[in-house]
Amino acid sequence: MSEDAPPVVNNSDPNGIRLNTSKQLFDIVAASYKEQTDLDESVWRAMPFIAALFGIAITVFRFVEPHFSFNTTIAGFAAGLLYLLSIAAFIFAFFFFWAAVKPREFEYPSASDKILNHAKELTAWHRAAKTPEKKIDDEVTNDLRIFMINQLSDVNSTNLIVVRKRLSARSRTILLMLAGFAFVMASEMIIFIDKQI
Repeated sequence: MSEDAPPVVNNSDPNGIRLNTSKQLFDIVAASYKEQTDLDESVWRAMPFIAALFGIAITVFRFVEPHFSFNTTIAGFAAGLLYLLSIAAFIFAFFFFWAAVKPREFEYPSASDKILNHAKELTAWHRAAKTPEKKIDDEVTNDLRIFMINQLSDVNSTNLIVVRKRLSARSRTILLMLAGFAFVMASEMIIFIDKQI
């Protein structure tokens, strides 16, 4: 085997991971990897919705009268403050939007050709170690599965940090945009009510 190949774990080793255990572990880490991939994909699926919200915001601000006067009435001051809070919310939303979509480094398991070469090396190692021919397939299967468990575990721990950052940024983007709409609507309502009184 090559020097960079991971250590072989034998089923005959009383301290090693056995075949049934490795099956269960592989199912767990593979499901975790798929879940993280799905979560990252969900961030991208939300992008059209967020883009639509930005488009609506631009349209709303085109037709909303700016309230920077801060006139002496309480209603005028409140309307101006809410208008500025709305603009600030959309500006911060854009920064979080960028945090959600900016390129990030993900880790991936080994390519299939490397896994194939590793399987060949494991088979050769077991033959050289005089493992009974009937057990070689089970031994290689178990060793290969443990190799993939280790890889997926490392990938999951690294990628989870990236995915959590993206999910958090997406949630904050949407929350700030909704707050921005709420502030501008409240500002308009105050102006409308003040004019009616």
